[in-house]
Amino acid sequence: MVDRADIIVVGAGIAGIAAAEALSRDLPRGRILVVDKLSPFSLTSANSGELYRNWWLDGRLAAWMQASIERMEEVAAECGNRFAMNRRGYAFAYTSPDGAREAGDAVERFASFGLGPVRTHDHPRDSTYVPARPEGFSGEPDGVDLLSDPSLIRRHFPYVTPEARAVLHARRGGWLDAQGFGMRLLEMARGRGVEVLRAEVTDVLTDAAGVRAVQVLDRTGRRTLETRCLVDAAGPFLAEVARTVGLELPVATVLHQLVVMPDPHAVVPRSAPYTILMEPQALRWSDQERTWLREDGLERLMEPLPGALHLRPDGPLDSTWIRLGWPYHREAERPRWAPGFPPEFADVVVRGSERLCPGMARYVEAMPSRVSVLGGYYCKTPENLPLIGPTDVVGFYLMGALSGYGLMAACAAADSLAGWIDGDPLPGSEYFSMARYRDPDFLSSQEGPAAAGEL
Repeated sequence: MVDRADIIVVGAGIAGIAAAEALSRDLPRGRILVVDKLSPFSLTSANSGELYRNWWLDGRLAAWMQASIERMEEVAAECGNRFAMNRRGYAFAYTSPDGAREAGDAVERFASFGLGPVRTHDHPRDSTYVPARPEGFSGEPDGVDLLSDPSLIRRHFPYVTPEARAVLHARRGGWLDAQGFGMRLLEMARGRGVEVLRAEVTDVLTDAAGVRAVQVLDRTGRRTLETRCLVDAAGPFLAEVARTVGLELPVATVLHQLVVMPDPHAVVPRSAPYTILMEPQALRWSDQERTWLREDGLERLMEPLPGALHLRPDGPLDSTWIRLGWPYHREAERPRWAPGFPPEFADVVVRGSERLCPGMARYVEAMPSRVSVLGGYYCKTPENLPLIGPTDVVGFYLMGALSGYGLMAACAAADSLAGWIDGDPLPGSEYFSMARYRDPDFLSSQEGPAAAGEL
């Protein structure tokens, strides 16, 4: 059976659906078909942190995210914000003198990007700090607030450790119902004729002119889908799809995990922003626990673990659930359709959260029931920048390596992709494409945004 599409998008996660929506939006581009083995928004897209921010310490990436957020806000406004986008922001907590200086340096760097004002608060009488509203995003402060007065930190972030010497509150950020946002994009795309096929891509065929067809396996059997334009938006399987046309991509996949649990003692305020402890820490283990860790080959958990432990409220204001995460697991691994999670992860994250939020100690001693671990994979390049645009195979485009920021970057990435496909790339698109590996200045600097934290 042979079929044809003008554009085929491989992958129905947030990246693939955003790509289809953008490609269907303005110009008539013919038949657009999205192909995925799973239902839309499965795997990582179904288990994301649901977060967004323009707080990055790479100026081009920060501006790119800002543009993406503006598009997200447009979509939210058009549908009455039915996916509950908020702008509570990111609160980065620093507990050491070096960390406090790092926060100040980061604020100065961000200020140079021109993406919002910087407000410093080092005395309670002079402070103009305005806490974020728990719901909605319009009319909220932009830019960043830096609180360095202990009494101000205790007043506005009473759940955070009293050791905090600085709290950096990046305001153009927050979270939303990722599934709801994705379904809205899919709804808009389908309204313009985009189709979704549940099928597994088994091969991509080429000829002298470039991409020729895609072979898939669905419930009816094997099919050949003819096309001259294919978008590889396969998430953690980005590299596997690229290999079908002989391309080796500079990417790796890392397991991403989150803990979702009830907070019956209301340790985390329901109005809290997304809160992150930036410093590394060593966990408290008893002698018996240390023996068990050695027996299980988990000695590394007795060593200091990296920073970026984070938590936030989950669900509506009347919910009692929270989400926690800690990207201490950074080893690359081959992705699977059904990821497995280390059994110790929830215990490790809850133990670590006590350092950020002392009230979490109650759950170290008595873990609540109904604790769940969910997640997927981050697909990332060494410099933590995405891969959006053309390749050496004519008609084969990339839309991936979104490294845990796929939700917040999807709209900007999709617009960049559409520009490449139209032969009119948006300004700065080369920085997010394979073209950067031919740029001597980029290769010599390798100054990516990883220093901003992979959250």
